[in-house]
Amino acid sequence: MDSKSRREQELRQLAGDGVPLRTFGKTGHWAIGPLHIYTAAGRWLNEQTGRRGRLKRQNLRSLIEREYPDALSRTISAVGMHRNSEVA
Repeated sequence: MDSKSRREQELRQLAGDGVPLRTFGKTGHWAIGPLHIYTAAGRWLNEQTGRRGRLKRQNLRSLIEREYPDALSRTISAVGMHRNSEVA
């Protein structure tokens, strides 16, 4: 499996876990808030901070946690609230 496919699969899994990812067609461009991930180019950009970099072999979940931590905390809270309502 090539890097682009591996990244796309990881992003699809994160979206399935409830992370609010948007995709822009079939271009390999994904966004979550101000964080843009370009899987085909192997790059990322945080529009809010102006930080950018290469994806290389880094875990996309850790990139999202570092660059846009609000996204995962909201997802975890929403999942926790949903699970708590099922228990009650």
